[in-house]
Amino acid sequence: MRKIFHLEIKSEGSHKYYGSLSALCLENPNLGVSKFTLDRFNFSEPFENSICIIRKSVMKSTGSVGEKKIKKTTTNVK
Repeated sequence: MRKIFHLEIKSEGSHKYYGSLSALCLENPNLGVSKFTLDRFNFSEPFENSICIIRKSVMKSTGSVGEKKIKKTTTNVK
């Protein structure tokens, strides 16, 4: 599973999604928080200030949901 960061900009009501904090901070330099601070933040709760809310979660794919079933592909040939 991949980590994902969800950025909500309060004034615009916009939502953006990023695969890294570096990408989030590069595209949004005026968030009122430094990347250094976000790197040290625990994210057990969302980060929030007067400008934005940043949440960290994981992105699920088909392979990470449910049981992986292996198909039997061998046949007994006589």
